[in-house]
Amino acid sequence: MRIGATVVAVIVSLPLGLVAVRAVAITAGQFFDPCLQWGNGGKSFSGTIRPGDPCKAQSGTSETKAQAAARMLIVPGGILAGLALGILGAARGRAGLAVGGAVVVFLESVPLVFSFGPLAVLTSGAFLLLARNAGPLRGAARIVARVLGAVSAIMGLNALRLVAAMVNEPGWIMLLLQMTFLFFVSGAAWWPDVRRATAG
Repeated sequence: MRIGATVVAVIVSLPLGLVAVRAVAITAGQFFDPCLQWGNGGKSFSGTIRPGDPCKAQSGTSETKAQAAARMLIVPGGILAGLALGILGAARGRAGLAVGGAVVVFLESVPLVFSFGPLAVLTSGAFLLLARNAGPLRGAARIVARVLGAVSAIMGLNALRLVAAMVNEPGWIMLLLQMTFLFFVSGAAWWPDVRRATAG
């Protein structure tokens, strides 16, 4: 087990992991809330709240319990799976696992683009660096990392175009962070491996 790389992977994963665990806890708590109406389709509520009623107020969502469970599995569940892959890859010195974690976390940044997206992209780049620390990227891991780097560069260039137009608009700082971290991922994926060049 590689202690230093594992510690770095855990520290890098901690903020995003806490966000994912919090999202799971909030959604799971809603399943047991008797005051929440599931799948009401945006209809207004009818009925009265009587004295002694456990609900002080009624709330509702158009989402069904099945949809909420699927969302919980896909977004925070996917984040936690990607973090686990990245940490495991760093701990075992398996570049392929760390690259897999980087890809999953990067993909999970898409639905989080206006909230915690930059944090997910930064974590993805850190996993790519940890994968490179395990040894030169070879085979499928190298190809996947390069594809991720190319996609990240394209998204970063698009963000650069948007940042220039949004400088005085609210939210431009988040977009600037996202752009910076996208270029970081691209650099981590495409940076030449010194050990590979020396061996060749």
